[in-house]
Amino acid sequence: RFITAEQLDDAGVTGADILLEPAGRNTAPAILAAALRHEATPDAVLLVSPSDHRIADGAAFLDAVAAGKAAAEEGHLVTFGVTPIAAETGYGYLELSGTPVP
Repeated sequence: RFITAEQLDDAGVTGADILLEPAGRNTAPAILAAALRHEATPDAVLLVSPSDHRIADGAAFLDAVAAGKAAAEEGHLVTFGVTPIAAETGYGYLELSGTPVP
C-alpha cells in the first residue's frame, strides 16, 4: 500500500483510492471490487493495469494515461496495448478498425 501511494505521489496523482485484496483472487474479482466501490461515483475513471510490468518510458506512459483519461471522461472505453512481436496464446487481441488514438 505504501509503495503504491508513494508511486502515485511521484506521478502527481492526487485523491487516489487504493483498494487492497486480503488474498489474491485473480483479475476479474479485483476489478469488480474496484468498480463496485466506485459505483456511487458515476464520473469515476478506473485504470486497470498489471502490477508486474516494466515501463521503459515513464513519461510516454503518463501521457498515454492522461490521453486515455480524457477519452474515458468523454464516455469512451479505453484500452492500452502494444504491437505484438510474436503469437502468444496467453493473451487475447483486438482487431482494430479505423485509426487508433496515439
